[in-house]
Amino acid sequence: MNSDSNRTVKTFTPLNLKCKLETTTPRVRTAFTPITNTYAHKAPSAKNIFMPIEENTTKFTTKLIKKNTLAMNLLFPVRTKTMPIISPTSELNDIVTSNIEKYEMGKILGKGAYAVVKICVNLLDKEKYAIKSYDKYKLREPHRRRNIRREIQVMKMLDHPNIVKMYEAIKSPKQVHIVQEYFPGFSLGNFMKSRISKRLPESEARMVFKQLLDAIDYMHSLNVCHRDIKLDNILINSKLKIKLIDFGFSTVNELRSKVFCGTPSYMALEIINRKEYLTQPADIWAMGVVLHAILSGLFPFRGITDKDLYHRISEGVKDLPDTIPALAKRLIIRMLSPNPLKRPSTKDILRDPWILDQSNHIAQISKLCRSPSTER
Repeated sequence: MNSDSNRTVKTFTPLNLKCKLETTTPRVRTAFTPITNTYAHKAPSAKNIFMPIEENTTKFTTKLIKKNTLAMNLLFPVRTKTMPIISPTSELNDIVTSNIEKYEMGKILGKGAYAVVKICVNLLDKEKYAIKSYDKYKLREPHRRRNIRREIQVMKMLDHPNIVKMYEAIKSPKQVHIVQEYFPGFSLGNFMKSRISKRLPESEARMVFKQLLDAIDYMHSLNVCHRDIKLDNILINSKLKIKLIDFGFSTVNELRSKVFCGTPSYMALEIINRKEYLTQPADIWAMGVVLHAILSGLFPFRGITDKDLYHRISEGVKDLPDTIPALAKRLIIRMLSPNPLKRPSTKDILRDPWILDQSNHIAQISKLCRSPSTER
């Protein structure tokens, strides 16, 4: 037997099996190491795992491999069936693939950790749209893909004057796009910052909050919860019309949840306590925070760190600023109740005295504006 044969036989002595395996691991497909060699599309055998294929391999070596296959498989189990190769966006395959080139991209309207929103013009109808684009390489985690699917599902369901409308979802080679209604305006947070007092007068606050309430009441009637209601997710224009945006955390037909999500300053007590919570009352809490902010220019709970903030939330509502009217204070305290079951529903809030003041005010103006012919 020549020296080459001796070296090959030695490779398969029990002491050296592990060493040889370690030197050929790129050929082994595991949950953590993707196959990058020529065996990527077929199950590797004991032969091609433990020994590089050489043209000069002797018949003796081949017989030895066959004889010891069982022993080797016992020591180092070999996967006999390859796992399917899953695309990073496989759960989005049913999204219509359209021609993104029909949209001419413009300036960036907003940017987050996973998506960028740009203004664009449809070259076919010459209309302006807002397009939210996700990079596919950021969607490798299954829950990210599920979130986008749910966001698209929710937006397809919704049709309300105070909710931004979705027109289509598009997949391009490197991105997933959601084409939405373009609403020129500002985030409610930036709109308030532009005011000297950093807050809204009661009449404007009531008008804005009533629109938000109508939108959430509509969503809750469809068993949809937003789960990220905040100033930055409310767009407002110069006429004080609002649009609710960003449904990335939204749920459908999920009355309870254990998912820790949202924006810390708006999170309900039960969410920060990491307990299972009712989703609709969590939305009500966030709306209470928004109402407090637009009437006072301040958040009801403030902390230097998230830990400090959560501690303040657990302490509950204390004295509310004097800039908040008495009726509104009572409503906010109800909405920020530590007990989710004691918080009012959207239907209850629609009947609240502070909300009804607006209706009475509009009715009075309408009566004063009636023409003599109408009164006859």
